[in-house]
Amino acid sequence: MDLEELIKQNDVKDFSQSRQRFMDETNHQDLLVIVLRAHIYIEQELYLLINKCMKYPEKLNVRYLSDKLKLAYSLGLIEQGLFSSIMKLNDFRNKYAHQLDFNFTEKELNEIVSPLSKEEKTELEKDYAFYGLGTSDDFITKVRITLSFIYLSIKLNNLTLHLRMEELLIEHKSIETDRRITIIKSQQI
Repeated sequence: MDLEELIKQNDVKDFSQSRQRFMDETNHQDLLVIVLRAHIYIEQELYLLINKCMKYPEKLNVRYLSDKLKLAYSLGLIEQGLFSSIMKLNDFRNKYAHQLDFNFTEKELNEIVSPLSKEEKTELEKDYAFYGLGTSDDFITKVRITLSFIYLSIKLNNLTLHLRMEELLIEHKSIETDRRITIIKSQQI
C-alpha cells in the first residue's frame, strides 16, 4: 500500500469518526444545545481549514465565527452556499445568546438549507435517508443531520485542501496570464 492510499484510508476513517462524534455530541432534546455544539464544531473546523493556508497562522487573531467564515470564503476555501448557510446558523446562535424567547423552528432550518447548492441539497437528502429520516419525521434529528452535513462539508474541504489549492493556483495563474495579455494588447494600441 502506497503512502497516498494510506492517507486516503486515514482520511475516510477520520471523516467517519467525525460524523459519529458530532452525532453523539448533539444527541440532545434541547435545540439550544444542538445549535451551540454545532457552532463550536463548525468554528473549530473553519479554524483548522484557514490555518492550513497560512505560513504564520499564529499572527492572525480572528475571534468570531463570522470573521473566520468571511476569511475562508474570501480565500476560496468554501463556496457561497455553505458560506451563507453558516452565516445563518451564526445568526441563530446569536439569537439564542441574546434573546430569551428565541425558538429554532422549521423556518430557521429552511433558512440554513436554502442557500445550499442543488448538489449539496441532494447530498443532504441522502444523509436524511442514511439515518432513516423522511421529510416529515423527527425535527430534532433533522436539525442534527443538517448541521452535521454542514460541519462535514467543511471537514471534507479540509481533507481535500491540497487538491483544492492546486486548482486555485492553476486558476490564479490563468487569471494572471489573462491580465498580462490584456496589458500587452493595450500597450500595442
